[in-house]
Amino acid sequence: MKQKQIQKKRTIKKSKKFLLIDYDQLKVSEMVATVKEITTRLFKHFKDHVGKDESTSPVDIFEAVIGLHPEEVGIYKREYWWNVIKKIMSQLRKSEDLFIVHSGQKWFVLQSTEELSGYKRNVKNVIRGLENSITRAERWVQNKSWQNI
Repeated sequence: MKQKQIQKKRTIKKSKKFLLIDYDQLKVSEMVATVKEITTRLFKHFKDHVGKDESTSPVDIFEAVIGLHPEEVGIYKREYWWNVIKKIMSQLRKSEDLFIVHSGQKWFVLQSTEELSGYKRNVKNVIRGLENSITRAERWVQNKSWQNI
């Protein structure tokens, strides 16, 4: 029984790990409220951006979620909040609650088989790049390239 409680606590901590960023002295409870609010604002914003033809820009997303133009926020805060927004969009995609993708600087909710094909192509390119990285790492170790440092 106790083992289950401990395991449950660990699971909760892991799932909230990205929330533990101590920025602007936010408490975890405030950050959770912020995540919920960002999620709500993302749903509201992307309601009008279904399909590539209705895509939106990172600036528009930032303004819709944060309420300010990115230029009005310091570079570190801007970077921090954009990373939070991207993590939440990623989580929404993983949970299949809102499948937001991007092509270049165009962000949109996936709609058509044509868009799906483009998304698949991008994912396969990333996988190929990772496989090439593994090959280079293996070659590095086999050739003992670390000895040339």
